[in-house]
Amino acid sequence: MSRSVKHSKPKTRTHKLEGRKITAHSYESDLFQDLYHLCLTTPWQRFFASAALGFIALNILFALLYMLEPSGIANLAPQNFLGYFFFSVETLATVGYGDMHPQSLYSHGIATVEVFVGMASVAVLTGLIFARFSKPKSRILFSNNLVISNFNGQPTLMLRAANARLNLIANATARMHVLIQEVSLEGQKMRRIYDLELARSDQPMFLLTWSIMHTITPDSPLYGLSAQDMAAKELIFLVRIVGFDESIAQEVQVRESYSHEEILWGHQFDDVMYPDPIDGGIHIDYQHFHRTHHQPQASDKASGD
Repeated sequence: MSRSVKHSKPKTRTHKLEGRKITAHSYESDLFQDLYHLCLTTPWQRFFASAALGFIALNILFALLYMLEPSGIANLAPQNFLGYFFFSVETLATVGYGDMHPQSLYSHGIATVEVFVGMASVAVLTGLIFARFSKPKSRILFSNNLVISNFNGQPTLMLRAANARLNLIANATARMHVLIQEVSLEGQKMRRIYDLELARSDQPMFLLTWSIMHTITPDSPLYGLSAQDMAAKELIFLVRIVGFDESIAQEVQVRESYSHEEILWGHQFDDVMYPDPIDGGIHIDYQHFHRTHHQPQASDKASGD
């Protein structure tokens, strides 16, 4: 006895990861397993739109169930589908104005089920909204570009970060990595991740701005690479900052990525901080946060030559 084999249609899914479009083919998808993650990551507009559509769909379903017994609802107004729909809304929301009410065993049974579903729905929706609001978020800005220029006589990879809230993030740490496409002796392509040692990887009080720098020494994976070399190896830089936000008493983290195309060779960042000549306070001009200027006689190669 032969058994027929059911072939499922291959599925694809597209994501944006580190500025690149990644498409996965023939993956196994289960919406209900990822429903909680989807509810937390979807945009607010889509989240509330989905909740509203679900609310309307539930009330339409229960309205149709009430219609199976036309005389089950007393004082139904209007005497059509809208009347059943509005009664369902009142029951699902546990409002109960009192004008319309169930008057048969069947209608009471449906109303009991609907009240339970309504209470559970409110609890789930409240939990999801709280989970979305309670996620710690920072306002750490990163510069639009990386720069490579000489600093203290050595070629240095630099980027700029700032705490735009001007609150205190204690014990902030930064990590920087580079993804390099390499080819093994057997001709197999692979991406390898290298840690980039930073001139300073921690800030006891991250309040204003932070210049994150990696000195390109002979021990650096970037040593001797030109812009053409980085393009051939398809370099991607990953930066992550983690710290304790004292305003919300929670740990916050943020990350950013850059491609080799976003490196400005021979550039330095413009100054964004200057003292107040009157009271000695500090001013930060975010209009210049992403601006750079060319450094004279800068090398176009990541080496000390």
